[in-house]
Amino acid sequence: MLGDKRADTIFFGGDILTVDERRPEAEAIALHGERILAVGAKEEVFAYRGSDTRMQNLESKTLLPGFVHPHS
Repeated sequence: MLGDKRADTIFFGGDILTVDERRPEAEAIALHGERILAVGAKEEVFAYRGSDTRMQNLESKTLLPGFVHPHS
């Protein structure tokens, strides 16, 4: 874990594409502010769940990383 931080939001329940060759997909992702705390299996990521964590079920939708184009 990243210190004792808990996730603000955990996304799960859909395809999570990581754009990482070593792990192209994940079951869940935990976020705290603008930081990614964990990406991987649900049981690993759910360890970051706190009493105030928003659990966002993707309902079989796909989550992609954000892309920023500096010239737009």
